[in-house]
Amino acid sequence: MMHFWSKGGLELTVLHSIAAVATQVLIRSGEGLILVDAGDGTLRDLLSASIAPEVLGGILLTHGHYDHVGGLHSLLGYMKMRERRELLPVLLPRGSREGATLVTNFLEVSSGAVPFHVDLVELSDGDVLALGPFHISAVGVTHCSAAAEGEGLRMPALGYRVSRGEVTVAITGDCGDTASVRELVRGTDLAVVEASFDSYTSEYDKRVHLTEKVAREVGALAEEHILIHRPIT
Repeated sequence: MMHFWSKGGLELTVLHSIAAVATQVLIRSGEGLILVDAGDGTLRDLLSASIAPEVLGGILLTHGHYDHVGGLHSLLGYMKMRERRELLPVLLPRGSREGATLVTNFLEVSSGAVPFHVDLVELSDGDVLALGPFHISAVGVTHCSAAAEGEGLRMPALGYRVSRGEVTVAITGDCGDTASVRELVRGTDLAVVEASFDSYTSEYDKRVHLTEKVAREVGALAEEHILIHRPIT
């Protein structure tokens, strides 16, 4: 599955997104290139799209679930093999252990043989920063683990607004139905919205994911929207 969108020199490609499998979204503007989430198969998907992974200007992680970070090891290993030299910023929610642990473990087992530095940058709701040509704003969202993993367990989770010039895209990451998600996408040129559930079966579900119906309502707050992270059919 691949979606492509472009406006005013800002391009966004959903390389892949299936709930409980993997999500990876690529954003490009000129020579600037960043990746949002790195689920299983990220390396394959980048190469299939004729993107050299070693030229990525940064990686943004929305949260630490495996289908959003599971491709980090192979991605970093490929960059090492290709002898990347530039600093690699990896942005992630403050307190998110999974993505940070994957990165630090990779660096540790590589025994100092990685030719580039990784800058792990923890972000909280409201934080803003520049990354290459992009202006990035972090927005806190609610995302709880599925009940089988422990009902009530809230993950550190962020959505991102990414701007270049007058064009802004929003990516919700995995999220429940909260006001912060609507504010995240409101007024943007494109909203990339998760829609993992077909319906809610409990009030708790509303803290885990969006349904397709709710996701379309959220997406309608942007000029255009794309639904991702749909379940396997």
